Amino acid sequence: MDVPAATAAAAPSTAPAASPATASAAPPLPPTDLYDLLGVADRDAATASTIRAAYLAAARAAHPDTLAAAADADGVPTAAAADMADVAAAYAVLSDPDLRAVYDTAGADGVAAVRSMAARAAALGGGGGDDRAVTRDGGPSGEELDYLSESGDLGASFFLSGAPDGGADGDASAGGEDAPDACPRSVEEAVATIGDSGAPASHRYYALWWVYRFKVTPAVPAVRGVLVNPAAPDRLRRRAALALGAMAPPEAETLSALTGCLASPDYFLRYRAAEALAGVAARGLRRPSGAGVTAAPALPADATAAAAAAADTLGRALVAAAAVQTRVASAASGYARQESLFDLSALEPDVRSRLEAIFAARRAGEDRSRRTTMTPNLDAGVVGGGREDQPVEWLAKAYGHLAAGGVVGGSRAGGGDVDGNGAADVVGALETLATSKTPLVKYAACKALYQLTGVDSWLEPLVAGLGYGVEHHYSQRVLVRDLGEVGAVSAAGAIAGCGMVEASFKILALRSLGGGRGWDVTDAGVRDVLRYMDGLL
Repeated sequence: MDVPAATAAAAPSTAPAASPATASAAPPLPPTDLYDLLGVADRDAATASTIRAAYLAAARAAHPDTLAAAADADGVPTAAAADMADVAAAYAVLSDPDLRAVYDTAGADGVAAVRSMAARAAALGGGGGDDRAVTRDGGPSGEELDYLSESGDLGASFFLSGAPDGGADGDASAGGEDAPDACPRSVEEAVATIGDSGAPASHRYYALWWVYRFKVTPAVPAVRGVLVNPAAPDRLRRRAALALGAMAPPEAETLSALTGCLASPDYFLRYRAAEALAGVAARGLRRPSGAGVTAAPALPADATAAAAAAADTLGRALVAAAAVQTRVASAASGYARQESLFDLSALEPDVRSRLEAIFAARRAGEDRSRRTTMTPNLDAGVVGGGREDQPVEWLAKAYGHLAAGGVVGGSRAGGGDVDGNGAADVVGALETLATSKTPLVKYAACKALYQLTGVDSWLEPLVAGLGYGVEHHYSQRVLVRDLGEVGAVSAAGAIAGCGMVEASFKILALRSLGGGRGWDVTDAGVRDVLRYMDGLL
């Protein structure tokens, strides 16, 4: 029978166009090509009205009334029809220009990634499905959103349209239907966009992401120019630091630019700069650790001096962080002040034992709650809220990679004055930080101490942290990666057996272990690594 007109007219309302920020609850996309599912013949020439007409036709064909009318005498449909939910899901993507662009470029996986990132940003920004993550709709640009997202991606509309950044850089009126596509078509175009202070900030941000994603090393000078420009928006400078850490060679200009950012008042820029220093040092200062492993080329004199200056700055920062940790640890906490109100010696033994048990349980609970902390927060109530709040994890890792590359070494590495109190004993500072209650700070300090001293016992806490339930799974992912970076072949079994970490993370770490020894199959450790990889695969 005919589909009622009211049903056909109402069909579009069952699948409204979903913006990236509000589509987080959408079901997985069907495996069928979305254009084919709706019956759109020419995807390149399809307009919004073409897609809507195709959707209406597909919705009619998939409607239960239509299927019932087409059934044979036994009630079995005579022809297969697309599921109504799949039709609605396809239209939700193709009717949204941003999601359609993502689908055309990256397929269903790209749409899922954008929706996931937008949902995360929306939750951090207040949630509630209010589209706050989409900056063109007036949501916050969000320093915290930019920092807490590892990739800094705030949604498809931010990249694929001229979405205003809300800052001083770029034209806030550049958004809208006629905004130019932000995606670079060549390395030259990306470099030109990065260096164009008159371009919309969203276009420059996307160009920075693009060169970071594809490791476009010819763009390093332009990226470095953004980093050293104090007039550039902080979010662009953070993205520039991230890009340099992923692809820049250890040149003097890059090392000096990143070192200078460690003094920035912006915590998030300090974080990205320390992370980038670790990346540049780990990649560019490699020393051979086995047969067939090629050492990184020797640094020019100016780069060596810049690396030494970076080590000095990092060393002073680590000493200051250790002093903060010591001061915080020695200060009476709220629980300690409450406990001091009791004269335990005056209590009956059974009362005293019960009270001491209560105190111990409260302290243990406090320690457990801190074990899921993913960012070091030593002496500030809010992340980024004070100059003493430093990215200690990455400061330690950067220093350790410089040490592993031969830039620093010895028990009093990274000298200099700290508040006029003499040479900075970085090893002592790292030993203090290795007792931190913040897991990633503790493990980063242990890793750096191993890279400085070569003493295997400093890796034991990292291996122990891989035990089931010992640490948050995020921390265990970091431990797996770090053990792979330092070539801890003896930890291959612990890496492969860590039940809370995905196999892909473990395989990457094991690959680093084998590659660090040149895949020499005469090495028993390499054979163990291969066996564990085979088991995971």
